[in-house]
Amino acid sequence: MELEKALIISFMAYPFAYAVFMITGVFGEEAYLEMPGYPLPSDTPNLFRICAEPGMNEDVLWAVEQWNKALTKHEVPVKMQVVSTDCIARVKPIEEPMMGEFGGTVVFSPKEGINTSKIPPESIGFWVFGEIQVVVWNTENVSLRRAILLHELGHLLLLNHIRNYKGFGPKPIMSPELDIRNPPQSVTDFDAYMAWLRYSFCRDKACGTFYVKNPNPPAASIAAIITTTFTTTSLVMMGRKNHVGNYGEGKD
Repeated sequence: MELEKALIISFMAYPFAYAVFMITGVFGEEAYLEMPGYPLPSDTPNLFRICAEPGMNEDVLWAVEQWNKALTKHEVPVKMQVVSTDCIARVKPIEEPMMGEFGGTVVFSPKEGINTSKIPPESIGFWVFGEIQVVVWNTENVSLRRAILLHELGHLLLLNHIRNYKGFGPKPIMSPELDIRNPPQSVTDFDAYMAWLRYSFCRDKACGTFYVKNPNPPAASIAAIITTTFTTTSLVMMGRKNHVGNYGEGKD
C-alpha cells in the first residue's frame, strides 16, 4: 500500500516539478548566435542547387537531407537540392585539411570580368559570383568528413557561428570548433533557429549577436520523474518507519 501511495503522490506532483524545471531552464540549453552584419542580398535563392564532385555524392545527399529536415521543422523559407548541372555551389574534396576551422571552407569568387571593388557593398549579391566552391577535407573518417560538410553547407546558407554552447544536447554543427574525436552528426535546433532568424527577422537588416536560452523538455521530464518518485517514496518510507517505531514504543 505504501508503494502505491507513493506512486499516486508522485504522479500528482510530476506536473508541478516539470513546470519548475522548464521555467528555470535548469536542464536547458544556451548559446550565443552570431548573425552576419549585413542583410541578405535581395537575390538570395530560395533553393540552393548543389553539385557534388565524384566520390562526394553520397555524403552530399545525406548532408542536404539533414539540413532540409531541420529547415522544414523550423519553417525556414530556404532549401537545398542535389543536382548534376546548373548548380549554385559545388562540393569539392581535398586530400589535406585546410588551416583554420573544421578543415574546410566556402569560396565565393566573382564571375570573370566583374570587379567587385567598383560595386557598392549594398549592391553585391549572388549575381556577382560564379559557381561557389564548398571545399571539404576528404578524410577517411566518415563521421568527421560529414561533420565538416554539414558545417560548410551552413556557411553556404550565409550562417555564422554559434558560440559558448552549454547544454545536455548535441553540440551545434555551426560551432566554430570541431572535436575530431567526437564530431557532431546532426543539424540541431540551435542551428535551425539561427537559420530561421537569418531568413526572417534578420533578412532585411544587419543583426548582432543573440543570446538564446531554450528549455529541454525531455531532460526536464526525466528529472521531474526522478525527483518526484524519489522524494515521495522517501517520505512514505520515512513515515512507515516512524509508524513502526511508534508502534513498538507503545507495545513496551
